Amino acid sequence: IYLMVGTAEAIRDHTILTGSFVSSRVLKERTEARQENRKPKYLEEAVKGVYFGGLVGPYIHYSYGLMNGYLPVSTVPEMIKTGHVGIAQAANRAFVNAGLYPGLSSIYAAPMDHLATKGTFKGMARSFKAVPQIMKGMYITAPLMLLNVFFASPYLHVPISALIGFIVDYIGLRKQKKAKYVSPSSYKALPAPA
Repeated sequence: IYLMVGTAEAIRDHTILTGSFVSSRVLKERTEARQENRKPKYLEEAVKGVYFGGLVGPYIHYSYGLMNGYLPVSTVPEMIKTGHVGIAQAANRAFVNAGLYPGLSSIYAAPMDHLATKGTFKGMARSFKAVPQIMKGMYITAPLMLLNVFFASPYLHVPISALIGFIVDYIGLRKQKKAKYVSPSSYKALPAPA
């Protein structure tokens, strides 16, 4: 019975996270295709996003479940309503969400991204070179994630974090696009393979 209670939430979280990963990869592919003046491969990137969601989605869902179970913290509206402020609990949760979680997640995400992108374990050790870059991106979003933890219901932590991740990816792509924009008129269709 316990397994059935968490199933609907796990499916919802996994679906939202996978959608976020697919959307981010497709947007990135569109930007890179314009910059490289080639035809975009949307379907290929969408499939890679689904693979990455399958590998990382359960980790994110259950890690938030563990944090909410072992480090429960009242949201700010609840603290105001009850008049009780748990400073020690809030500090512990902030340390875990803004310090430990990004580091551990980037160490897990780098090889999983390699596996989803390349489809093989070969060369996976080299993927750990991307850990600092992933960690930097996660530390940039840490203040937004803390707002998520302290103002949203635990039921909404994973969907909001997926939305934050997508928005940060989108803003990063917009900034990259402004820096290196290739005009659509210079796009040349590639000849069809014979």
